[in-house]
Amino acid sequence: MAHVTVTVNNASYTLACDDGEEAHLAALAKRFDKRVAEVKREARNASDAQLLLMAGLLLEDELDAADLGDEDKFALLLENAARRMEDIAARLG
Repeated sequence: MAHVTVTVNNASYTLACDDGEEAHLAALAKRFDKRVAEVKREARNASDAQLLLMAGLLLEDELDAADLGDEDKFALLLENAARRMEDIAARLG
């Protein structure tokens, strides 16, 4: 069992992973950190927990859309997710 320390939203987390998966986990965390930073730009007054939750929900929304296999539906879902995020940011700000 390997361990890797990642940083998301300026907080460090040490996570366990299978041997040899450290670089992959670090890359995933780096991409997720970028997603959280995007959410933070839109929802400046959100707490850390809210930022992480919104970023995670946006990713889940994208996964659901990708499972549909229809590019038009995917684009529509992304637009809806962005609109929801803007609405949340407006309520928090």
